[in-house]
Amino acid sequence: MIACGSSGSATDGSPNDLDVIPPQIVSQSPLHRDAEVSVHQPIEVKFSERVRLSDSAPVRLFANTGETDVPVPATVRLSRDGTVVTIEPTAPLSAPADYSVKFGDIRDEAGNALVSMGWTWKAPLWLRVGQPLEDAGDLSSLMIVAGPDEQVTVGSTVTVNVPDQRLLIHAIRRSNDRWTLLDNRLKIDSRIVPSLFWDKELGLSALISDRENHIALEQWLDTKWQEHSLNHSTSDVVDALIGNSKDGERFLAHHVFHMDAGTEIFVSHGSNWSRLGGPANGEDIIQGRLISLFLDRQGTPYVVYPTSSDPGRLRYWSQGSWILRAPPVTSPGDKALLLRITIDDGGTPFALVAISEGPSVYDQRFQIRRFDGNHWIDCGAPLPMPGSSRLQYFGQALDGHTFAVLTTQSPGTEIPDKVLTFDVTQNGWTAIAPPVDTLRQYTRIFATIDDRGAPILAWSEGSVVHLRRLNR
Repeated sequence: MIACGSSGSATDGSPNDLDVIPPQIVSQSPLHRDAEVSVHQPIEVKFSERVRLSDSAPVRLFANTGETDVPVPATVRLSRDGTVVTIEPTAPLSAPADYSVKFGDIRDEAGNALVSMGWTWKAPLWLRVGQPLEDAGDLSSLMIVAGPDEQVTVGSTVTVNVPDQRLLIHAIRRSNDRWTLLDNRLKIDSRIVPSLFWDKELGLSALISDRENHIALEQWLDTKWQEHSLNHSTSDVVDALIGNSKDGERFLAHHVFHMDAGTEIFVSHGSNWSRLGGPANGEDIIQGRLISLFLDRQGTPYVVYPTSSDPGRLRYWSQGSWILRAPPVTSPGDKALLLRITIDDGGTPFALVAISEGPSVYDQRFQIRRFDGNHWIDCGAPLPMPGSSRLQYFGQALDGHTFAVLTTQSPGTEIPDKVLTFDVTQNGWTAIAPPVDTLRQYTRIFATIDDRGAPILAWSEGSVVHLRRLNR
């Protein structure tokens, strides 16, 4: 017993003292009642003193997607000093769902029981990426770049004195919910749409063109932009710049409007660019058509280009040459137009085509085709897509899935008024509830994929940009 007025305390170690203070929660992750929690966020709780866990479910994890709490299998670990409990789900968590941790019999070494019953949080389907971004510049040129550690960079162009423009860059980092305005003194030529991307070697980088149509690669160095390399070849349209391949190369493709109009490809090792020429290996490239250039997630470069015999042929780069990967996606008889090709994590090509079913532009629908090693197979479509629908994004997501973003425009309206998002696998399309269903006055939809393979969706409302990341 502790007498009144005793100078001893419950923790001074005196043999006559009795510890009657129960353990307290010092910190917990996620925070209690947090409504914006990633399914990847660690789950742990720290106590004020060493605790002991009973053998009968002292800590349990639950998920609630409706009205009932469902137990989630998880491994519970106690740190060596006995003050931190970590909960590791045996399978990935899913969203949207409400999660809770419930405590059973947890006591300190003196036998005092923990009073807290646990805590709760929400994992929404779409996670907010920073606060709404205001004064984003010319939204028609908006670019979204996802870097490592959930860093997101947004770039747009701002007109200073026509024909001069400046590239305005906003950046957000994982530990900071506020946007940081980077140096906006990066001038660009108004005729060339700049590219913003994440390079494995250089980090945040920008591809710009000067008035002489020379192409410069700029690297962001903490406080300023610095030119990394310059391609002296002149061009009229920059088609694509991709980051490092698995061999550390960068590929640049652009179109030149000369008497021998066609597409040129350049590759760089470090700061030196060298011309590869067109990938057609003797096949004619249709005048005025641009190729598409992209990397799969293993870092292998792929190219799609039109020839006189078909509207799109897929090749990959290997040991100094372009190797045929798949036959033409479309044929003259099926009235299909190739829009985009991407490669999933397993190396399977997927193609998006628009199929004409009548004389009007409204008589068309989108179709996904998958290459099975020999032929292109129809993966089906979620619903007929009228000509007023727009493809906003089609690219590789995580776990072998492909992500598609479509917007629809109601008759008589001038802007898209609905957004549709889909998960595309070998078995077809699965609808994903978008972060905003009705667009109303929203003007554009943008999408990209982060380093984890999770889609990031952005939409503009006036001069304000909202960003969400798919929580999976």
